[in-house]
Amino acid sequence: MILIRCGEDKEILLKRRDGKMAGNESGIKGIGKKLSIYFNDVKKELKRVVWPTKRQLTINTITVLVACLLIGAIIWCSDLVFNKFIELIVSKNA
Repeated sequence: MILIRCGEDKEILLKRRDGKMAGNESGIKGIGKKLSIYFNDVKKELKRVVWPTKRQLTINTITVLVACLLIGAIIWCSDLVFNKFIELIVSKNA
């Protein structure tokens, strides 16, 4: 677990999973160490990710595409209706 407290007058406090504390380092070495800890934690988290199967990915992709097409069609139809309505109002006033 990483705890980060940031503020103008506060130091960055890092607590690693192994219980060691970091954050009092200064300069380039401190930044390098913090980045190393960060990327190691990212690597560990990515190992725990459950990636979707090819079938799940295909179904989800199709669902998103259909939803985009449906929403696009709704917006297009609304635009046509509002356009005709505005033309009707403008033509009566002219």
